[in-house]
Amino acid sequence: MIADAASMYAAKAAGLASEFDIFTPDATEMAFLADPDATHPAYIARHLFDTDVTRTPELIAAAYKRNDAAKLLLVKGAIDYVVRDGEIMATITEPDVPALEAIGGTGDTITGLVSAFAYAELEPHEAATIAARANRMAGKFAESTPATGVLEIIRQLPVVYKQHLCQWSGVCYSEGGQQ
Repeated sequence: MIADAASMYAAKAAGLASEFDIFTPDATEMAFLADPDATHPAYIARHLFDTDVTRTPELIAAAYKRNDAAKLLLVKGAIDYVVRDGEIMATITEPDVPALEAIGGTGDTITGLVSAFAYAELEPHEAATIAARANRMAGKFAESTPATGVLEIIRQLPVVYKQHLCQWSGVCYSEGGQQ
């Protein structure tokens, strides 16, 4: 099972977070997952403005210690973290497109990408890494600003995959089919 946003909050509140395969939180959602006193989704408001994103690795460790994280996390932010069972397996920082953090819907897009790649039988950590890279590259290709709509970013994905999917995943296609 893969969850983002409210589904993660509900999973934590029900004590089922560790039963999920993948969560895709941003830094403020990670703070909620790590907070032992946040047992209901209504507590997220406190984390929206008080989260120190430089503490993300600490928040990850705290959430795993309390069994309030899925088997795999893709934590989105200025640095994207791919974490399996508490171990940071990858960080993605390039390309650096700060405007992406202000664009509504990018988290949903990343969650959809992770889901699609997992369904295509990539290992979850590979699916998460490629999704994070693709989102950043699509944001760059769209020349994103905080006013950019998420659809403008999504429209860049075909060219992103054409140029980078082979390098990122080893899944390569030529004009005539798979190589």
